[in-house]
Parts: sequence; structure tokens; C-alpha cells
Amino acid sequence: QIDGDVYMHTTARDVSKQKQREVELKQREALLESVSELICLVDKDGIIKYDSSRVTEILGYGSDERLGDSGFEYVHPDDRSRIKREFHETVTESGTTELYEYRAKTKDSGWVWVESSARNLTDDPDVNGIIVSIRDITKRKEQQRRRETLIDNLPGIAYRCRNEKGWPMDTVEGNCKELTGYGQSIFESNEMLWGREIIHPNDRDKVWETAQEGIQQNNTFQITYRTVTSDGDQRWMWERGKRVLPVSESDPIIEGFITDVTEREQLKRKQQQIINRVTDGIIELDADWQFEFLSGQGGELAYISEDDVLGQTFWKVFDNIQGTTFEKQYREVMETREMVSFVDYYQGLDSWFDVQAYPNDHGGIDIYFRDVTERKERERAQQRAEKQYQTLLDLAPLPIIVVDSTTGELIEANEAVGKLLGYQADEIVGHSKEILRPEGQAEAYDETFRRAVQEEGTLRTLPDGSPYQIMTKDGERISVEVSVRTVTLDGKDVAYGILRDITDERQYQRRLAALNDVTRELFDAETQRDVKQQAVETLADLLDVPTVSFYSFEEKKWKLLPEVSKTAAESSEPPVLDPGSGVEWQAIKQAQTVVVDDVEAGEIASDFERNMRSKVAIPVADHGVLVAGDPQPDVFSGWTVSLAETLSATVATALERAEREQHLKTQRKELQEVESVNERIRGITRDIVQTETRADLEQSVCERLVASNLIDFAWIGRVDLETDVVTPQAQAGLGGTYLSDVSLSMDGETDPEPSVAALQSRGACYYSNTAADIQRGGWRTVAVEQGFQSVLSIPIKHEDALYGVLNVYTQTNSGYRDTFQSVLSELCDLIADTIYSMEQTALLQSEQAVELEFEIRDP
Repeated sequence: QIDGDVYMHTTARDVSKQKQREVELKQREALLESVSELICLVDKDGIIKYDSSRVTEILGYGSDERLGDSGFEYVHPDDRSRIKREFHETVTESGTTELYEYRAKTKDSGWVWVESSARNLTDDPDVNGIIVSIRDITKRKEQQRRRETLIDNLPGIAYRCRNEKGWPMDTVEGNCKELTGYGQSIFESNEMLWGREIIHPNDRDKVWETAQEGIQQNNTFQITYRTVTSDGDQRWMWERGKRVLPVSESDPIIEGFITDVTEREQLKRKQQQIINRVTDGIIELDADWQFEFLSGQGGELAYISEDDVLGQTFWKVFDNIQGTTFEKQYREVMETREMVSFVDYYQGLDSWFDVQAYPNDHGGIDIYFRDVTERKERERAQQRAEKQYQTLLDLAPLPIIVVDSTTGELIEANEAVGKLLGYQADEIVGHSKEILRPEGQAEAYDETFRRAVQEEGTLRTLPDGSPYQIMTKDGERISVEVSVRTVTLDGKDVAYGILRDITDERQYQRRLAALNDVTRELFDAETQRDVKQQAVETLADLLDVPTVSFYSFEEKKWKLLPEVSKTAAESSEPPVLDPGSGVEWQAIKQAQTVVVDDVEAGEIASDFERNMRSKVAIPVADHGVLVAGDPQPDVFSGWTVSLAETLSATVATALERAEREQHLKTQRKELQEVESVNERIRGITRDIVQTETRADLEQSVCERLVASNLIDFAWIGRVDLETDVVTPQAQAGLGGTYLSDVSLSMDGETDPEPSVAALQSRGACYYSNTAADIQRGGWRTVAVEQGFQSVLSIPIKHEDALYGVLNVYTQTNSGYRDTFQSVLSELCDLIADTIYSMEQTALLQSEQAVELEFEIRDP
């Protein structure tokens, strides 16, 4: 204040750089918090000045718990001195960045393996410390330990070598000394070559050829051969190798495993002697399902010979075994390496077989089988006589008691009775039915039982309307529904009583558990139909109703079709539903469950619904609708509907999964088929370059094609201009007498052979089922007699010139997919171009001249 006036003095200072620095520091801190590693800041003595939030995830500490502590305190005592020394030598003194591995202490006093790197930034005023980055490598160390343990315990050697005749080794690990008498270093230095000094001289060429063939086909090979040890002893080895990381097409790198199988080979002769005395059929398969051995008895039982099947794929020899129990069991043995034993019927030989299948020592399986058809027929005759009894008593999920209709004695009781009443079967069998009857109202219970036996009906109440109850072993009364049926067994009239607990709470818990149990089965189902079948059976068990159907929407017919159903024996089949008909369409339209407590007579649309009083329809997403019915009214309560809707949601998910799996299987199969054919075409392409004549070319094409699993017979024909008949020029495969038995005339056939049809139309002709329209006779009858199920004929043409027709046939039901047809069409184009080129070359090289005379007549 001066002279009465007030003045203010202000001092200003530029802090822009300070603010900018603060922003940069916050950004750096945010960056440190975002990385997956633990970032620490320590001083030159290792005192912790900062821990990022990752310290909690890796070591369990809070971000501020270790501040001020020495970082070396958290290093394992066995590692501490080494880490201190290396830290001071390479970081605080030289300032270099190094990687360290050591064990770090966690908050719960445990230890984890970590990898650290450090960078000295003490000269940086913004840091003024050493940045340490820590990463958890516990899992990696454990994997490394397991790998070392595995290699140390290998019953052989693992190797990596170059694809050269001497098999020069880059790496050898395992029991090399035990197998060869030499240390691994002598091979890794290439001082000694496996293929030159170890493999027996008589086997070297076979090993090389087998390996190269496997590498060319699928990059893998396996072979058994002899070796010579350092002591001059001869041993047998089994080797499996695979091409990896190819350096070039002609020089790939091979990795594989070799193990001693000398004892196995020595046992083969002894085994053969034993096998010759065994009456069972024996089949030995390798890891690729190829026949290695077939006993004489096995050949007689299966109507095949060892010479015909050795080296063949099991699934090709027994092509109709797929989808049967035999396939499932054999694949299970191959995958689990555990034996199985089963008896089943094989339709291909119209016989029953008792089968034991075992994993063998070389990756495949051995199958021992005997024909038990006669024994099975005797068993089935006995089973048919007891079928009704066994079905009701042993297979029924509900409690069943069998009572002598005359004396009232309990003859049988299944396990479900014990679960319901607390009795063991032998505790009530032989007693009077009164053991289950509550005290009092004896006359009413006897009268109800007599009426049920006479009428074979279902009872829930006594004559006075009170519930029909039975006593448990503990004295508890349970209200039950009893369905009675009278049959004659061993000349005696007996009554089957099927008990059903109608106590809501117990019923709900039992059915909910059942729903949880089948969820896995639904997701394990392979096809959508299997899912729907399981859904129908599950819903029938859950709701305890006699009738359940799964309706699917058919777009072409615009109807609901009953795809899978479970009905009572006396019921008719569920009807096809027109649009708007029944609660099924209502459920789909409203996308919600529809319940009918009591179906009125006017609402009955078919004989199938005539015995239904209660009905429920549950939509299953876009896949259809589940429908259940019961002859009693008011069966479906709120909790039963809730269970059904839960099942519906699970089924919808399972159906979507099955659809995806089926789509993937189809894609994989198509890719495998195309790759197989492409492999053959690559071979054909090489042949085209080398062949000099059209005849050689056509014969090579046929032979290459039948080498594929997709083609059993192939031939190439062209039209004889004088006779106007298609004449075969080359053929290969299982053609038999087909070509001589069919008509190949270009004229006069209403149903011409596919080769003729292809030439006439100048386009591909494909018949997926030769048996269709077989009543027309002709080529179809001959094809079926030869076992051909599908045929594809494609004309060989270059621009407007028609050089002939290529024809392929298969004896399997898989047919030829679009991708296969496309690949084969391209092959025909290549053949036509090659023939055209041959003709042009011949014309250019020919010294002959052709003179043509034309006469033009006035019409």
C-alpha cells in the first residue's frame, strides 16, 4: 500500500517443460503396467525402488510390499551368490544387458523359475536406476525337465539326419550305446554313418527305397531291418521317420525314432508254430491298418487268402465292415492300446464271431476270431423264449415286481424295486405281496389287485379314491402308479406290476439327475439323427410317457415329418402334419412350449392321437419340435415342462455341434480324395513327358488311376469309325469280363453304357448308383454283377476334336464327389492336349504326303 493505494506484485515462472515431463512419466508408468512382464527399478545395490502391478500375478506381492528391500533377498539361496556376481559384473560395472535364470521367492514362501534381464540407466536423470524385467518361466523349465527325462528313458534313440544314402546324423539322443555299441558323438560328427556302417549290407538298399517311397507319398515311413553292432552282433531294429523342415525337394531333413525289436523278430518263428496249432483265425495289422499276417484258419473263416491281402488296407478288404461294432472296437484298440473282447454279427459273412483284439508291439493290432454262429443261434433261441420276461424285468428303468396271480407270492423283483423300497431282492422274493402293503384296508388293496390282474390296467387309487400306496423297508408310505400285465410263464399265470413313484419332489429330482447324465451322451453323438434319437429316448424317460416324437420341418413338402419316434407297441406311427395342424405347428410358430392338459375328442387328428389325453410340444430352435403324449390327463406339470425345455436347449446345441462336425468330416474326406487323385495325376504328368506313343500314354493313365483307393477299374476307348462301336484302347484294374459283356455301340441303345453316353453328349456322364433302374437290364446288370456301384465317363477332347473317352468305376458306395470329377476333367483335357501335340509332331516329322479328292454333286 503506497500513499493510500493498493498495489500487487506478481512473479511468473515457465513450467511447461515440467508439466510435459510429468505427462511423459505418467505415460511411461502406464506403459510399464501394460506389459506382461514384471518391471522393477533397483539401485546399484539391488534395493527395490519400484514394482509394477505384475508382481502380484507372478510373485503374489502387492506393488509396494517389496519397496526398500534388497532384490537379492527374493532370490533362492542356491542362486543368490551367482546372481549377485553376475549383476555387479555385467550390469553395474559394464552396463550391458544380460539374461539370468533363477528361482524367485513368492509371497506364500514358494519358489518359481524366472528369467530376468537388466539395463543400467543410472546415468539417465529420468530413471536414475537399473531397469529389471522379470518373466515367469516355470512352465518352460518343467517342460525342459520332462523332455530330458523322456529322452533319457527312451527304449531306443531319437535322431535328426539328412536325407542322404549314408543317413548322416545331425543329432542323436537316447540309448545309442546300448543299441549299437558306439557313443552318440561318433554319429553326430559323421565319423561313422548309420546307413554305411550300422545298417546290415543286405538291407541298406531296401531301407533307402522304403524311406524314399514313404517320404514321397506322405512324408513318413516305417521299416524293420537288421543292424551290426560294434561287437559284430546282428540285431533287428524298427524305425519310424518323418520329413521336416525341407531344405530342398531332393534333400529334406528327417527326424525319427529307432528301437531294438530283436526279441520280437526272434519270437515270430515260435509264434508261427503256435499259430498253426490255433483253431482261431488270426489277423495282424500294422499301424496303418495294413495286413502283415493272416493265418490259414483266418483265411478259411473270412474266405480270403494271405497272398491276396498282404499289404492291403483292412478297410478295403472288408469294405462293408465300416459303421459296425467291429470297426468301433478295432479303432478303440488302436487308439487306447487296450484289448477288447466282444461277440457280434458280421453281415458280410453272414456269421457271428467271438473276437479278441489286442494292441501289438509295432503300433498295430492283432485280431483273434472264431465263428460262433451255431452257439449264437442256440443262445438266440433261448433268448427269444425269455425275451418278454427279460425285457420287462432286466431292462425296464422302472421298478417291477412279479407276483403269482393265484397265491400272491412275490416271484421276482428287479434292482429298481430295491432302490425305491430299500429292500434287496432276496428280502422280498418268496414272501406274500402283503409285505409291501400298508396296514389297514387289506380288503380294498386285495380287491384293487384282483381287478388290475383281470383288466390288465393301470391303478393309482383304491375304490374309495385314496392313493394306492406301498411300504418301504423303513416304514415310509409311497404313493405309486401300478401298471399290471398278466402273462403265462413256465405254465404259471403271473402278474407283472410296474411301479411308478408319483411323488412330485422325488420324481423331479430323479428326472433332473437323468437329464444331467444324458447331456454328455448328447454331445458325444456323431450325427444329428443320433442326437434326435437320444433326445426322444431321454424325453420319454424324463417325462415317463409312452409316446415321444421329434418332428423336423421339410421345406420341399412344407410339412412336419416325424423323423424319430418312440411309441407304445399297440400305437400307430405318428402322422405327417400339414401346415397349421396341431400343437406342433403352434409351438414352432410361437417359438415357445405348448401344453395341452386334456385333449378333447374334436381335437384328435389321427389314430395315433386317439390314446392321448395329455400332450406337450417343445420347439428345438430351428431344428424342429419335440412332442410327448400320455394317455392320462394333466400329466405335464410346471417342473416337467421346465425339464423338457432344458433338454430342448441342450439338444439344440448338440444338433448344431453335430452339424459342424459332420461338415468338417465331409470337408476332410473331400480334401483327402482330391489329394489322392492329385498325387496320381502328378505321376501321370511325369509319364506324359516320358511317353512317346499314344498307346503308352493311355495305358499309363489307366494304371496310375487304379492305384488310387477311389478307382477299382479304368479304361480308355475311342470310336471305331467303320463299326461305330467304342473300342477299348487301354485298361487296368478289376474289369473282369465287363467290357466284353456290355454293348458299346454308338447306335440303337435307349440306355447306353456311360462311355457311349459321354461320347454322344460330348460331356461327362456320372451314375452314382448303378443298381438304379436295374430292371432296364443292359450295362447296369453287368456293372452290378461285377460289383461296380458308381461310374464316371468323361470325353477326351481338344477343341472340336474328340479323341476318346476315359471311364472309371468303383466298387464302394462312396461314389465320386464334384471335386473328384473336376480333377478328372482337367486330366482329360491334359490327355487331349498331349495327343494333339503328338499328332502335330508326327505331321511335322512325316515325309509322306496325303492327297485328298473332293467331289461336289448337284443336289
